[in-house]
Amino acid sequence: RSVTTDAAMAEADPTLRFVRSDFLELPAYAPIKPLDVVAAEIGVPVERLAKLDANENLYGPMPEVVEAMARVPGMHIYPDPSQTYLRQDLAEYMGVPASMVVAGVGSDEILDLLIRLMEAGSGIVTATPTFGMYSFLGRIAGSRILDVPRRGPPFFELDVDGIISCVQSDGAKLVFVASPNNPTGGLMSENDVRRICATDCLLVVDEAYAEFSGGSALALIDEFPNLVVLRTFSKWAGLAGMRIGFSVAHPKLTEKLLSIKQPYNINVSAEAAARAALAVREKIREQHILPILRERERMLVALQEFAWLRPMPSVANYVLFQVCDPMEASKVYSQLRRLGVLVRYYPKGELSGFIRISCGRPSDTDLLVEALRTLVQDGSILADASAAESSVAARTAPPQALILDMDGVLAEVSRSYRQAIQDTAAAFGVTVTGDDIHRAKLKGNANDDWKLTHRLIQDALGPDGSAVTLEAVTNKFQEFYLGHNGKPGLRDLEELIPSRALLVELRRRSPLGM
Repeated sequence: RSVTTDAAMAEADPTLRFVRSDFLELPAYAPIKPLDVVAAEIGVPVERLAKLDANENLYGPMPEVVEAMARVPGMHIYPDPSQTYLRQDLAEYMGVPASMVVAGVGSDEILDLLIRLMEAGSGIVTATPTFGMYSFLGRIAGSRILDVPRRGPPFFELDVDGIISCVQSDGAKLVFVASPNNPTGGLMSENDVRRICATDCLLVVDEAYAEFSGGSALALIDEFPNLVVLRTFSKWAGLAGMRIGFSVAHPKLTEKLLSIKQPYNINVSAEAAARAALAVREKIREQHILPILRERERMLVALQEFAWLRPMPSVANYVLFQVCDPMEASKVYSQLRRLGVLVRYYPKGELSGFIRISCGRPSDTDLLVEALRTLVQDGSILADASAAESSVAARTAPPQALILDMDGVLAEVSRSYRQAIQDTAAAFGVTVTGDDIHRAKLKGNANDDWKLTHRLIQDALGPDGSAVTLEAVTNKFQEFYLGHNGKPGLRDLEELIPSRALLVELRRRSPLGM
């Protein structure tokens, strides 16, 4: 963009002559609209909306958290600028000293502070498609945005070699990686963290959804002083409206973050809410996080009815779907919105043919499925009339029999079989992530979890893996899965995904059997 353009804009509105030239055409960040505004726009009551567009915990905060906010004393007094008790609680939660923790107004404030720590004009690496605040805040600070696109679907893996090249050749000093990545849902591997941290840059791993995925780079924080881990209360704790997040970093780096933050950045209500949520975190896990993860699996099963929705693998509380023929993503998004179901649509770039759907409550999933069925029956958003007719006919033809898979369809096994794979591998000194398991299963010949675990261990250990026998792996796996020496096994964590009532109804509708 030329200086002449800036001058023309300033001449058209003289007020703009006071504005930084690079701000004159800076695109605004596109946030999610609140429920009451959307309800008024589309004419649907708030209680009939399914808000599946912002990855919030739709169960909301726990009663103990609401009560703690209601009992906050001293609202007429400025909050503690040092965040003394909050940082102590956060440190205990993360298993680090308080000297490594700083809280912010959402993790967004920490992102902004980290960018401000860098020299003006420093290079910032992002890996699109990803969270848009990295580049937005970087542009505000006048940083150079160096984008290293992820590889294509379904895994959207990082181009680590490209990131390293930006650091070594282009002088980038700050690398932002979301893990799980928003909106694609995959985790950053430990090996990728190590490779990037081995270069001359500050790596920020944004773990906004870590409580859902179970994966974290935190274990490497002592090994790499140039590693920063971010967390937020917006997702798992149901506190998106309170705006509170935090970072874990080397004490010297944390000291500098504290020195440049606004002194009274965390208001007393937000601090009370965060501390109360930490106090009941196990209750939140049992009553909110695990039900949301179960609902993710239920949603994936339910949406198999719509063959034109292709899900990408996700370990977070959302799933990215590719919208295939004969449907169009933009029309699916707009028509779902018309029916009161809000999903995230990306009108530009590599995700223009995708929608992201958050995992909500069972009632939200029911509204989603009902709306999708309405779209298919209507047929107006299909590519042509013949496609509409064939789609409706295929959907309405009654099945004579049902064939259902067990693991991941009828039974939730992510905390049993898959955890047993990870625990068994760890017993042999190998770290295996959920993404590793998913990739291995997609390659085929992976139905035998003993053999799969054995293969993952051997692949990781290389030549040393030949000493690990299948028998040894199988025995260790069974100890974790079945239980050993009085300790209950992981199989006790398995749960039915569909309700018994649903299975009985499906059987009734299947003349030949199920």
